[in-house]
Amino acid sequence: MRYYLARFKVVGIKNLDQRIQLDFCDKTIRSHLDWSQSNIKAIYGSNGSGKSAIMNAMAIYKELVMNSNYLYDHETTLFLNEIINKKTRKLQMEVTFLILNAQAQIQTILIHSVCLKQTGFKDFVIAEEQLKKHTGQTLDTGKTQTLYHVEEGSLKSSDFKEIESLKTMTANLMKKQTIPAILIQHTIENKAQIPLSAFIKNILSVYFFAEALHIELSTSDLHRGWIRQKQKQLSDWTLDDLREETSSASFEFNTEDDVIPIPAYPQYQRQIQRLAEFIQIFKMDLLGIENECKEVQGNLVITKYLVYKDFRIASEFESTGIKKLITLFNAFKSFMNGDLVFIDELDANLHDVYLCRLLDYFCAYGKGQLCFTTHNLGPMEVLSKRKHSIDFLSDNSEIISWKKKGNYSVINLYRNGMIDNSPFNIEPFVFLGLFEDEDQ
Repeated sequence: MRYYLARFKVVGIKNLDQRIQLDFCDKTIRSHLDWSQSNIKAIYGSNGSGKSAIMNAMAIYKELVMNSNYLYDHETTLFLNEIINKKTRKLQMEVTFLILNAQAQIQTILIHSVCLKQTGFKDFVIAEEQLKKHTGQTLDTGKTQTLYHVEEGSLKSSDFKEIESLKTMTANLMKKQTIPAILIQHTIENKAQIPLSAFIKNILSVYFFAEALHIELSTSDLHRGWIRQKQKQLSDWTLDDLREETSSASFEFNTEDDVIPIPAYPQYQRQIQRLAEFIQIFKMDLLGIENECKEVQGNLVITKYLVYKDFRIASEFESTGIKKLITLFNAFKSFMNGDLVFIDELDANLHDVYLCRLLDYFCAYGKGQLCFTTHNLGPMEVLSKRKHSIDFLSDNSEIISWKKKGNYSVINLYRNGMIDNSPFNIEPFVFLGLFEDEDQ
């Protein structure tokens, strides 16, 4: 199975006190999804408009679905206290995603929403969670069937016979954990093989959709303390039934040390070779990447060294541009293999020529979805002829989607402040006197 994000709504994070809606496909639903012209989206906006807030919201959504301990963690609650909108004190997120078969035919459309509410300085609860199945011809007017609805920790409604067992399983947990996270944790702890009814499959699909999300935040928004580095794996019966098995392990490459299980080292070495080949495209004098390994409690702690003719350097001390490429390698790999990838400030420390060449390649061969924020105008030229591929976020939290307008250049319109609510309709003289000392 594969997943495609059709719509994302968010309000209540950082400066976003009005609902933001990002559309990733046409509103009219067809049986077969052709995403070849709409699987990449660039989000533009002025500094402080809320671009990074969208990316952070998606990262929080992923954690709420996959991490049953997320709201119990002290560092998480400190982080949420800083990032939640001070006016709303609620963070509401809603994803509409499509479940596709191997032929890209739409099997199911699910709408999952989570509302996170602050109840104290360091206390957050799930005020509401809802999973609905969409039926109909359009995303805006189609019918929906509520699968479950949680409000203030109470399971309010569901039309399925499994509701009683679900109530027992989720008792006293729903204020701090989402239903998918509870179900997965119950399965792991009890080694249970829950009958895979359509109801349970839909809940698990939310988990696997979240698992397919790959979010890369900018350096200033990494918050390493609250991002969980490792996810528990499900038993084989779940994997076999609900998703394709991957033929090889996947590793996150950091600029700092990597930590992997000892048996995974041969596969890790093969991926390091691919990483080296990727970096050599931009750094032709690179000879390769060497690993120095230290065994710690059954794992290998690996320091990567980039090797040149006369010296080698640890990846942590490479240039910011090379470090950026190392951290993005897995994100690009995930996108090319069909995952949903969100990258904040994709253009940071990347030359615009390289950035546009990568996007040209992704447009031609990408198998997943890519959504990124950027200030670089180069991607506009690459994406301007594609659908749902350029969104502008205004300072008043409004999304303006680019639609081709005759022969007008999107770059010129944007640069000259001719996009609705664009912040760039300023003249050079507005800076007069700002940088000169008064006594000069």
